[in-house]
Amino acid sequence: MSLNACRTAAVLMFAVPAVAHAQGNVMQEGLPLKPERTIRFTTDVGSWLSLDVSPDGQSIVFDHLGDIFTIPITGGKATPVTRGMAVDAQPRYSPDGKRITFVSDRKGASNLWIMSLDKRDTVQLTRGRTDSYDSPEFTPDGKYVVGSRGNNLFMFHVDGGSGAQIAAPAAATAAPAGGGRGGAPASYRYIGAAFGKDPRYMWVSRRSGTSQWVYNDPIGGAYDIAVYDRESGEFSMRATRWGSAFRPTLSPDGKWLVYGTRHDQQTGLRIRNLETNDERWLAYPVQRDDQESRASRDVYPGMSFTPDSRHLIATWGGRIWRVPVDGSAPTQIPFSVDVEQHLGPEVRFEYPVTDDPTFTVRQIRNAVPSPDGRRIAFTALDRLYIADVPASGNAISPKKLVDATGYQFQPTWSPDGKTIAYVTWVEGEGGHIWKIAATGGNPVKLTSERAFYQQPAYTPDGRRIVAVRGSAPAYQEETTQGGSDFVWIPATGGASTLIMPSSGLGNAHFVKNSDRIYASGGRGLVSFRWDGTDVRDHVRVAAAGAPGGGGGGGAGASVVFMAPDGDQALALVGSDAWVVTVPVVGGTAPTITVGETPNFPARKLSEIGAQFPHWDWTGEKVHFSLGNAHVIYNLAKAKMFDDSVRASNRARGIASDSAAAPRDTIAQRDTTLAGGPPPGTGRGRAGG
Repeated sequence: MSLNACRTAAVLMFAVPAVAHAQGNVMQEGLPLKPERTIRFTTDVGSWLSLDVSPDGQSIVFDHLGDIFTIPITGGKATPVTRGMAVDAQPRYSPDGKRITFVSDRKGASNLWIMSLDKRDTVQLTRGRTDSYDSPEFTPDGKYVVGSRGNNLFMFHVDGGSGAQIAAPAAATAAPAGGGRGGAPASYRYIGAAFGKDPRYMWVSRRSGTSQWVYNDPIGGAYDIAVYDRESGEFSMRATRWGSAFRPTLSPDGKWLVYGTRHDQQTGLRIRNLETNDERWLAYPVQRDDQESRASRDVYPGMSFTPDSRHLIATWGGRIWRVPVDGSAPTQIPFSVDVEQHLGPEVRFEYPVTDDPTFTVRQIRNAVPSPDGRRIAFTALDRLYIADVPASGNAISPKKLVDATGYQFQPTWSPDGKTIAYVTWVEGEGGHIWKIAATGGNPVKLTSERAFYQQPAYTPDGRRIVAVRGSAPAYQEETTQGGSDFVWIPATGGASTLIMPSSGLGNAHFVKNSDRIYASGGRGLVSFRWDGTDVRDHVRVAAAGAPGGGGGGGAGASVVFMAPDGDQALALVGSDAWVVTVPVVGGTAPTITVGETPNFPARKLSEIGAQFPHWDWTGEKVHFSLGNAHVIYNLAKAKMFDDSVRASNRARGIASDSAAAPRDTIAQRDTTLAGGPPPGTGRGRAGG
């Protein structure tokens, strides 16, 4: 804090690893975490089990909790192929059955790998550091692995090299009929390559658009299935449905295609006879697909035909199933996995929770000054407090004002300073407006009907209270049904009288020598009569637009309060409090742009943020909070400080235009009430 700050601000305290496949070594090179804990258990279920059947039909390889296992085709105890901290997933057999390809992050990033099943040879096929690979598959000759990276398909030789992207339709090429949306060029995301009997053709899922995930997928389904001709380099559509078409799986004899789709919010597997194009459900329902998310492990878990093409081996419900292609009932293939899950250090932090009768609160809300400025009322932990504001800036001891159940919010003082009105909310019951003597005592309920009341404000004569009233059931159920209205009630209590729908306005307040109600919202600061008529726009406050933006300003203020004398306004723009001059220009209400070069005099009151700004009753000071700190900003002292700096500048021959106005206006702050360090210095300038 600067020397000036020490003179004018007081702080008051509120008391309210390496790749190893041997079973004995679980470290893996490149991973930052070292295994310090191990969870061991045995289970016969899994989640998102991607699998493949060996070319000889004798075994199944699958992933389970980041490790890879094999079991006999008839089921049984799972044999681990990989162990350790890395996530190994989506295994597929090579055509000779001696190796598998899979996705692993064992080097610190997701890449494609090849491993011999005897564990004597492990090859890292790709070496990206930021890419994400999915759904690897050997080509039928076993010489290449095709995988998905981002939106595209890439092919890598098993003996090494950086690989190549498989051709895709150029974005500038016009889409074929039905291939694009509204005649736009075709663009897709490709994932899950699969081969059948003829190695010339590669089947793949493709998502319309290059985004991996968007809300509101296009009507007709997000994914379809296409075939890529490895000779001509052309794609052609092969399956599209309203529920999408994904994860193509081909039988070795070239007769059957199985793919996933959705019908009536359930995912199922369809089977098509490629010789006749007849199609039917093979299994429905199965498990949920992942087409509404990023499909980070493909849209559906990997599945595979048996070598005789008579059965599909697939997973759903945490189990592995043998599904006959003739339509007869599936049978479960039992398995048992001895899980050995290696974990890094436990992320645990101990924080002391005090049970002392007093403690420092983290936030005060809606702190408002009494008419004489000697006290403030505020809410902390949903309870109403009152406190004296000592002139010396010493620590204070807030007093709990209301001893009652329910939440208490948004206090407002009566003009004589004797009474505080506030709103309440009780779960299951609703809310009301209450009042209580500023010296304490028994609260009095003022409203006769339950509602969701907000932002009460006394009229200058103290005879009425204006508030925003919403539907209690709608608020309880978190719906927008019912809307909200401005209403008034007698200060002594009684039925509420409708003024008008709030229409996005709030924070009703009053100006001296005016019988109108002022409020603010997205349209700026307005005023209206007690019957809701004659709505007038007074000013809009907004952040300055970007340079060269053509004017019009940026984001508008979320809260605007007219000063008691009606010549200035207090605005919360973004997270900063500003005081601006309100010019009388006639016609359309002016927009005051705040920033380095405001179009009318404007003063920034906060540097690191402000909450719940409010004028004092004289218009000479501004109150705002930030966390558990409350600031009282003295505008008169700020002006005196600026004038003294300008006078000093003139004496030294420095121009006293707005650009030379003092940058450090810490003298603007009068008092800071805080439970921690005070807010940053209030820097600003008086423009104009």
